[in-house]
Amino acid sequence: MKKYLGFFRELYFKIINSIAFYPSLIASAFLAFAIAMMWAEYTKPLMDLKDQIDFLLVADKETAKSVLTTLVASLISLTVFSFSMVMVVLNTASANLSPRVLPGLVSKKAHQVVLGFYLGSIIYCLVLIINVQKNEETYRTPTLGVLLAMIFGIMCLALFVYFIESISRTIQTDNVLNQIFKQTLRHLEKWKINNQNDNTSLPDRKDWTYIYSTKNGYYKSMAENRLSKLLQKHDLQLYVRVTKGTFTVKGFPLLSVSRDISNDEELVEEILSHFTFYVEEYTTDHYSYGFRQISQVAIKALSPGINDPGTAIRAIDMLSILFIEKTNIPDFGFYHNEEENITNIFYKEYSFEDLLYEMLAPIRTYGHSDALVMLNLIEACKNMMYADKLNENCKHVIGAFVKAIIQDAEEYISNISDKEQINQSLQNLVEDTGLEVPSSI
Repeated sequence: MKKYLGFFRELYFKIINSIAFYPSLIASAFLAFAIAMMWAEYTKPLMDLKDQIDFLLVADKETAKSVLTTLVASLISLTVFSFSMVMVVLNTASANLSPRVLPGLVSKKAHQVVLGFYLGSIIYCLVLIINVQKNEETYRTPTLGVLLAMIFGIMCLALFVYFIESISRTIQTDNVLNQIFKQTLRHLEKWKINNQNDNTSLPDRKDWTYIYSTKNGYYKSMAENRLSKLLQKHDLQLYVRVTKGTFTVKGFPLLSVSRDISNDEELVEEILSHFTFYVEEYTTDHYSYGFRQISQVAIKALSPGINDPGTAIRAIDMLSILFIEKTNIPDFGFYHNEEENITNIFYKEYSFEDLLYEMLAPIRTYGHSDALVMLNLIEACKNMMYADKLNENCKHVIGAFVKAIIQDAEEYISNISDKEQINQSLQNLVEDTGLEVPSSI
């Protein structure tokens, strides 16, 4: 059973992030509610309630059937149109932004709740229609149920207005960028809180042994609490040798452990079962995914088909703020088990240098002939230098990147006026921050 834990964790993540997850839950709840209403419709408390609101109830059987049939037909049309709108949004986002942002849009809970309410209302009305079809002489029309169906129909109309307004905002590039930026910033702050113990350092791993991956895929998460308890039980410490999002293959040295457990295959298998591999990137999984999605939006905006340098510049500004937050984050993280007051899991984090190169180098490459993009990259580096002025942890990294910007600008920008603007920006950078780079191109 233990060897299937990883499979079930991956299945769990796929289910909860599916566009059908919340609609299925809500539709099931409506079905249960409809059955309960049919059972409770003629109980004394509800009969007394119906006497009080008799003017709102539809007592005629044919009228009730007509109302429910109309509601079902209308809600089905509403649902089809809404699902079509979702597909249009996903297609537009993929074409104009980046396919990487799709998982975040698909898993947006508000839209799933709206679609689930539509489906639930349809199911509720269908259950009522079945009951209205009965022909027994003693049969009475479920008047309260029909009233609730009409209320659900009105609520669906209100939700449809909200859905159209929300979907129109979702498709806007600025809103997508803002959402990713805020989620990434929150995740960076959360990471700092969870790893704020200054006394924790990486243990000496010279004599540690490897645990090799048994599957191919992108490493995305681990069950830290359960894994920590398992390691404590066997008096082990563990180091995850790759950053989240890294592609691994079978036989890849994924982990290091404080003593050799290669002979205990069951324990190795149980440790690996706490690690999850899947393809989608959600900004809530790790802050680097937010960096990557913003970078991909900027790269897409600089492509000839889109040609939107304004979006790229906005993305660079957002990335500069995120990089400033990243300057004080070390190259490793750890998990502290509060219950047992023990730290036995350590993991590799993106270094500032690796993250800066991976996220900004493609923007520099695709925007090397656009003076505004190059100017904005220089300004972003200057802002990062301001933030790093006290400890200078990243001075050499930023300096190397500025030199790469200068090299590209010298080769691809020939306009004299553009060169003057870039030279002025470089002079300001050198004067304000003391960075040792050429002050002109």
